[in-house]
Amino acid sequence: MKQSTKNISLVSLTNFANLGLGVLLFLAVAIKLPKEEFGIYSLLTLLLVSTSKIIDFGSNSSFVSEYIGKGKSYLNELINFKIVAFIFTSFLGILILIFLNEIKNLTIILSFIAGLLFYGINYLLFALFQKDEKFVLASLLNFFPAVIKGVFGSLILTNQFVISLESAFQIFSMSIAASCILLPLKLSELKNFKLDFKIKKFISKFFLAGISQTINESWNTISNQILRIVSTLSDLGTFSLASKLSNVFSVVSYSIYTVILTSNAKRKRDDLSYNLKESLLLGVFVLILASIGSLISPFFFNLFFGSKFNDSILIFSILLFGQAFASIHKFLDNYFFIEEKSKILFAFTIGKLILFVILSYFLTLNFGLTGLAAADLIASITLTVVTFLYILNKSQR
Repeated sequence: MKQSTKNISLVSLTNFANLGLGVLLFLAVAIKLPKEEFGIYSLLTLLLVSTSKIIDFGSNSSFVSEYIGKGKSYLNELINFKIVAFIFTSFLGILILIFLNEIKNLTIILSFIAGLLFYGINYLLFALFQKDEKFVLASLLNFFPAVIKGVFGSLILTNQFVISLESAFQIFSMSIAASCILLPLKLSELKNFKLDFKIKKFISKFFLAGISQTINESWNTISNQILRIVSTLSDLGTFSLASKLSNVFSVVSYSIYTVILTSNAKRKRDDLSYNLKESLLLGVFVLILASIGSLISPFFFNLFFGSKFNDSILIFSILLFGQAFASIHKFLDNYFFIEEKSKILFAFTIGKLILFVILSYFLTLNFGLTGLAAADLIASITLTVVTFLYILNKSQR
C-alpha cells in the first residue's frame, strides 16, 4: 500500500498539472466563445476523446495484465489492434459528425481524424510505460500536450490570439501530437513490429471488457449527445461546462487506476487476493474531494464567468458526485481485467447504460438539465454498489 501511495502521488501530481493547463484552454474558450458555439466545441472535444477510447478498448489493460501477471507479451498484437481500431474509429467519427450532429466543416473533420491518430500513438506509448511501471513517463505523455493547451489558453485570455470554433478545436485535437516527443524512448522496442493483423486471439481476451470500459469512459459524451439531440445549443453549453469541470475525477481515477492495475496484477501473479480495502480507502478520499469541490463551486464560477454560467453550478455539484462514484467504480474495474471476468463487467455496464437512458428520459422531461445530472449520479451510485457487493462476495469465498 505504501508503494502504491507513493506512485499514485507522483502520477497524480503530474496529472493535476496536466489538468490545470488543460482547464486553462477550456476556460478561455468558455469565456470567449458564445455559449452556443462553446456547447458545440465541448461536444466535439468529448466526441474526440471518447471515440479515441475505442483505440484502447481495454487492450492496454489486457496487455499490461498479461505482461505483469503471466509474463506474456502481446506487443505485436497490441499495435496491430490499434491500427485496425484507428481505421474503424475514423469512419465512425465521420459518421457521427456528419449524420448525427450535422457538422460538415472539412477543417473540423480533418482535425478530428488527426486527433484520433495522435491519441492512438499516445495510448500505445502509455501501455508500454505502464507495463514497465514508468508511471511518471506515462503521465508526461499528457503533460506535453497540456503545456500547449496552457500556452494557447493564456494567449486567448490575454487577447493575443483570437479564436473561432474551428481554431479552438484544432488546438485541442492537435495538441495531443506533442506526446510523440517520448516516442524515441520506445523505438528499440517497436522496431520488430510486423503488420499482420493477427489479433483475433488477443481481442478475445478483452472484447467484452473493452466495450464496458469504452461505455464507462464515454459517459459525459453520451449525456452531451442526448442534450444535442433533444435540447438547445445554449443548454448544451450550460451542461457541457459543468460536465467538463466535473471531469477532475477522471484525472484522479486515471492516476490511481494506472498504479493499482499493476499492483493487483502482481498480487494475482503471486496468488494473493484482490486488494478491495485499498480501493475503498481511495474511494473515501475521492468522495471527500467531491464534497470540497461542491462547497467552493459557487465562488469558482463567479470568479471566472460572472453570471454567464450560473445555471451550471447546481449541475456541476451533482455531476461532481456522479464522477466521484464513477471513479470508485473505475478502481474496482481492474478486478474484472485481472480475474478475466469480462462477461460480468459487460453485464454490469450494460445495466448501468439502460438505467441511465431510462432515468435520463423521465428526469430530463420533468427537471431539465438537473434531471439529466441526477440520472448520471443515480446510475453511477447503483453500479458502484452492485460491483462492490459482487467483488466482496467473491473475495469471501
